[in-house]
Amino acid sequence: MNILSDEQVKISNQFARRGTDKWHEIEWRESPLGNPVIVGSLHWLDCEIHAEHAAGDHLIVIGEVKALNLQEAAATQPLLYYKGQYCNLAAHSPV
Repeated sequence: MNILSDEQVKISNQFARRGTDKWHEIEWRESPLGNPVIVGSLHWLDCEIHAEHAAGDHLIVIGEVKALNLQEAAATQPLLYYKGQYCNLAAHSPV
C-alpha cells in the first residue's frame, strides 16, 4: 500500500479513473514482496493478502503487513480524500 503525499494528487487521480492504464508513466520499483512501490510515496506498507470481502461494487482487502517504510521527518503531508475532495489533515482545509 502506497501512502501518497499531498504533492501527488495527479497520481491519485490517475488511479481513480476508470478504463485507463493506471500505471502509465508512473515511476515505481518493487517492494521486498514484489509489490509496486510508487517512487516519491510518503510511506509504504508491504502486505500479503489475508482476506478479501465483497462490499457492494468494492472489494475490501485485509493485508498482513510484512515490511514498511516510514519517512521520519517528511516535508509534506499525507494525501487524504474526504467527502469528495482532497484535504490536508494538518490544516483541516482542501488541497
